[in-house]
Amino acid sequence: MEWERQRAYDFESGKEAGIAIGKEAGAEQKAVEAARSFYANGASIELIAKSLNMTPEQIKEIVKDLVPMV
Repeated sequence: MEWERQRAYDFESGKEAGIAIGKEAGAEQKAVEAARSFYANGASIELIAKSLNMTPEQIKEIVKDLVPMV
């Protein structure tokens, strides 16, 4: 009977960890989409970086394949 409780605990712990990872990945994806949108609409790398709490290098990597629509 103890192993059943342990298995249920392990399952719930894994489920909670998976949900947390999914939320984090979703937030990161939204930041990437925002950076690409800002850049495509003419915002500077520096402004995007400050707005999204990222470094200019991170933003440059995200938008490297985009041409600004200025």
